[in-house]
Amino acid sequence: MPERMGYLNREILKAMNVVWRGVNFAGVPTGVTRKRWDGIEQKDVERHYDVILDYFRLPRDTRPHDAYEAVMSVLEQAIGVYESRLKQAKWDFVNPVVWLAHLVRLPITVMERAGLMSHDKSAEIVLGGYGKFMKVAMSAILVLIALRLGVKLPWKEVFAKLVELFAK
Repeated sequence: MPERMGYLNREILKAMNVVWRGVNFAGVPTGVTRKRWDGIEQKDVERHYDVILDYFRLPRDTRPHDAYEAVMSVLEQAIGVYESRLKQAKWDFVNPVVWLAHLVRLPITVMERAGLMSHDKSAEIVLGGYGKFMKVAMSAILVLIALRLGVKLPWKEVFAKLVELFAK
């Protein structure tokens, strides 16, 4: 039995930081505060604990099961957040609007990974250029759609407005 408890404690220690990171990424608070009377100082003393990282230091003096319940409550909340996010991710996977948004943002992501967006000034220049490119691309797409649908366009006015738009 003691070797089994030692094994379990080692496995808990291995997983502790990974679980804490995942729970915090889910936005579930892991901190708790416990008040207890200190007979020496004659006052209530507050101790702050992290339910995950301080698992082995959680107080178990009066009601040992409370520490387990606190950990399980935090874990259940995090699981609920992840299950909700999984439903959203499954919908996003088949949603063409999300795919289009990722496709439009792809050049920005590549530039971020390449380090071109590391400074405010360079990010401003890159995003400004990308914004102008997207204006041109969207205008071209709209003009092509209009032509495909057989809409008669006053080309002089369209080009004048486009030049005016891009000159800003």
